[in-house]
Amino acid sequence: MALNTVSVLMIDEKFLSDPLPQGLDTDSVNTWNDALARHHALVKGVQAEEDRILKDRNASDEGKRIKLAALAQTSVEAFAWLGKMRQQADAAKDRLEKLSFGALTQKPTGNEVVTYHREKEVRDSVGNGDAGHLAGVFLKALETDNLETARAILDWPGGSPISADLLARGKADYAKRTNPGVWARLQSVEVLKDHLATLANATSQWLTSFGVDPKNVTKAMALNN
Repeated sequence: MALNTVSVLMIDEKFLSDPLPQGLDTDSVNTWNDALARHHALVKGVQAEEDRILKDRNASDEGKRIKLAALAQTSVEAFAWLGKMRQQADAAKDRLEKLSFGALTQKPTGNEVVTYHREKEVRDSVGNGDAGHLAGVFLKALETDNLETARAILDWPGGSPISADLLARGKADYAKRTNPGVWARLQSVEVLKDHLATLANATSQWLTSFGVDPKNVTKAMALNN
């Protein structure tokens, strides 16, 4: 779906008038406010230049189209900071996830054969492979910080018996209990990422409507990440 300049300004202005997103901590609030103000100022600048081009009585329709396309291409570079900001948020999320529950999802380093046999011993000790039973064992293991058992169940032969929803719940419960500050920061970064993505997608649709190669916009906005 293509967006025009007025539509993008309306998105900015709605964000500016709405209350701050819930779940943002101070760092994320500052980042979001800076991004939104910068984005809005740039869009207003493009709008002024767009109006000047469209009102040029000496330019043909084709001439105006060429000038608008050139303006949009220049704007892709001007908005590249938004893609970089999104990449920084992605990196922050990865780092915070490792701090929050990396010990649960990352295999221990060392001899792989020894690890395999130790996990097999653990799996043999927890009984049958019934998914309901193993789900209970998994959650109990997390509650007691028995990550060895939790990892062994996640690596169950033939596929993990732990559903994606249950794994997400287990990760959240474990992180909130063992590192609540990092978990809160992770939630804030997730909210920030969602809002930056809204800006990036709107900017992409807007600039491509001028005829810019979508691949260039996608790269600049980090939309392929």
